[in-house]
Amino acid sequence: MTAEKLCRRLVAFAATASLLPAFHVASGGEAAAPGKPVIAIIAADTNQQTQVLLDLLTVKLSQGGKMDVVERKTIEKVLAEQKIAAAGLMDTDKRILIGKILRANGLLFLEKDSRRDRMKVKLVESGQGFQVSQ
Repeated sequence: MTAEKLCRRLVAFAATASLLPAFHVASGGEAAAPGKPVIAIIAADTNQQTQVLLDLLTVKLSQGGKMDVVERKTIEKVLAEQKIAAAGLMDTDKRILIGKILRANGLLFLEKDSRRDRMKVKLVESGQGFQVSQ
């Protein structure tokens, strides 16, 4: 599958992020400020294919206008300041912390599956830290 085709599928998958504010409220969180959901796209590995896909997905989601995407430099800076590797964000408390710092409703993780030739994608609601979809 080409990177462009995979990106189109991921854009459709990421549309789930528009539901994140509702998930947050339903799980007992406070209502988010009105506006578009904010999502942070995080590469959980340093694989070149993952990085290319992260770039494509960031551009596509930003152009769609239905959600705001946190800039990669901002994400990298926060992870470095908190001394957390992207792979270490599987811990619920760390996901909540990073979501609050980034002011993101959700975290979208991309990772190359080394055993299979495919990408693993997880969407996490950052208010309570639960996984919305995989």
